[in-house]
Amino acid sequence: MDVAATPSAGYSLFPGGSVPGSVTLTPGGVGRNVAVALASLLPLPPPPRVRIVSVVGSDAAGDALVASLERAGVDASGVRRLPSSGSEGGEGSDGAGTGAAATAATPVVVSVYDGGTGDVACSVADVAAVERAFTPEIVRRELSRIERESGKDFAVVVVVDGNLSAAAVAAAAAASPSSPGIGLFEPVSVAKGVRAVRGLKCRVMTPNAAELLAMARAVEEREPGCSTSSTSTRSTSGPLLSGDEKGVDSFLGSTLAPAARTLISRGVCEFCLVTMGERGAALIGREEAMAPLREGRADASSLFTAPAAGRRRSGGSSSSGSSGGGGAELAACVISAAPVPEVGRGGAGVVSTGGAGDAFAAGFLAAACGRGGHLGGGGGGSKKTRTTISFALAAGAAAAAQVVSSPLSSPRLDVKRVWECAGELKRQARWVTL
Repeated sequence: MDVAATPSAGYSLFPGGSVPGSVTLTPGGVGRNVAVALASLLPLPPPPRVRIVSVVGSDAAGDALVASLERAGVDASGVRRLPSSGSEGGEGSDGAGTGAAATAATPVVVSVYDGGTGDVACSVADVAAVERAFTPEIVRRELSRIERESGKDFAVVVVVDGNLSAAAVAAAAAASPSSPGIGLFEPVSVAKGVRAVRGLKCRVMTPNAAELLAMARAVEEREPGCSTSSTSTRSTSGPLLSGDEKGVDSFLGSTLAPAARTLISRGVCEFCLVTMGERGAALIGREEAMAPLREGRADASSLFTAPAAGRRRSGGSSSSGSSGGGGAELAACVISAAPVPEVGRGGAGVVSTGGAGDAFAAGFLAAACGRGGHLGGGGGGSKKTRTTISFALAAGAAAAAQVVSSPLSSPRLDVKRVWECAGELKRQARWVTL
């Protein structure tokens, strides 16, 4: 459950004091945000195409979260209910005791936003219930369930977020060869991305720039000598000072590419989809893996469905040799940020960046693996429509733009506008050799 606080116009945050503003209480969480956005973007029938596995409390917040999932068309049968934490007197407390009596089992995140930029100024996340109760055994059981129930006429993509414990992430990554493994991993934060990196193996990872750099540094520190470029990921030289192509490409080459090379060469991920806020996003991968996408010989769904070269799911880090070598040339497909209508021009401008990354991941995945007319093929049938990587990236950017113009972390998306915006934005995609 998200608690979001934003100062009123004209007021600035300062330590030790309070300012007028607005406080909202809304369903949230990375996994929930991605699931709800996917359910709205994936074409129907048949519902539901999206299943969520998580844990919430047996409290009002847990009730609200499950109800919001069901209203959105998400299969919530995999959500487990936990008893709420009572006072030291034990279960059955009416909550009228010590402060401990008011602690809920449902995860809650409190965020305070900068009123000027919409960026998160500070945040406190109480997700201990997820880490404690969402065990590796649950992960393995749910993946086995997916294997049993999945038909052969569609692909399954497993999305995992960094709120899970490191052991639970590793359990998903080390799934049996017949299971889908982790298709997409969202780090959530710097600290949680670093925590997960030891046992992580996934197809696509969706960090922001800070998360990417921190995770690469963690790998380098754990495995001295594994740095794959003369430009160390310890350096953050070449900051983004502007949003023009030259500035973005310079930042990619000098700062982000060495970090991506470290993670890709060590088998942490096969592709790194790094988001850069108002500067857009870039999908980075080995040149030989990106070439079929650039040349139109493969569509975006191949990121999740094509055989993975040199990938092992049985735990442990792959060697540079087994994953293509640390010196492999990289390529990137770069997309600009989608325009956000300004105040006075039919929009609200940037209100809050919370949930933007979740929406980007959902838009990208829905376009890459969706079916039917929503992907620009015309008609509403179930026939698979080929989707270029540039369109998938543009769909992610279009979904994120709608979220930043809302105070909610997962507002109802205008699906038609997402696909229309993506159709326009894809023309601005460009390829860069790193």
